[in-house]
Amino acid sequence: LWYLLVIDAIAFLAYLAAPKALASASRVLGRVLSRPALGLVVFAVPTILLLLAQPNWAGLPASGQIVPEPEPLAYNAVFFVLGAVLSANRGVIANLRENCWRWGAVAVVAVAVAGAFFALHNSSAADRVYVHYPINITNAVATFACLFALIGLANHYLDKSRPKLRYLADSSYWIYLAHMPIVALLVAVVVDVGSIGTAPAFLFVTVGTIAVTLAAYPVFVRYTPIGWILNGKRKRTRPSLLQRLRPGREPVTQPAEAAEPRA
Repeated sequence: LWYLLVIDAIAFLAYLAAPKALASASRVLGRVLSRPALGLVVFAVPTILLLLAQPNWAGLPASGQIVPEPEPLAYNAVFFVLGAVLSANRGVIANLRENCWRWGAVAVVAVAVAGAFFALHNSSAADRVYVHYPINITNAVATFACLFALIGLANHYLDKSRPKLRYLADSSYWIYLAHMPIVALLVAVVVDVGSIGTAPAFLFVTVGTIAVTLAAYPVFVRYTPIGWILNGKRKRTRPSLLQRLRPGREPVTQPAEAAEPRA
């Protein structure tokens, strides 16, 4: 999140300094992405080079220092740029929609190959230099293939108003931000109870974390200024808990919130 804030600040300053240059670059990359196979190569190549410079298969900072490290910062910026270009060039998304199943097939194959190299990376061959290169190459290709496939499939099959799905989508960023302390607490509970098996422990921590964060979302986020910033202002479709508990007053129910997808 810190790296994302730094990238946001750099992008904002770049926009203030050279808006025309950024718009021109966006159009060029939009034309590149209009041919998704070419776009995959253009975005995967710098990602691969940045991953190869890392000691492992993930583009993570090597230290916890507040000063961003150049390679992880550039690695995360690649995905930031991809999102910005897709947002500014909606025709690319239409292309991915039309070819969603082709990209789905590419993603399945790429993930299978990347998974095989990942398993090899964690085996006794992990110290062999030649494992580092193919795992990072296939990792980058699989990542962008999955992104293209998921964007295309979502726009093909989730193009109608689904209020419940919209609610979950709106809550997802809050869950991402708030989940870590809940996970730590539930893991501590599992450790205190003793060995209950890996699968039950994983299920308990995952379901418990989602349940707690989802329950907290309408109270602390959705109808507060935080939620307005993240997803736009929302109106309640039913009385809040405080309204239901308030004596002597009938809570006023607002009209159902709009179900139209937000950009």
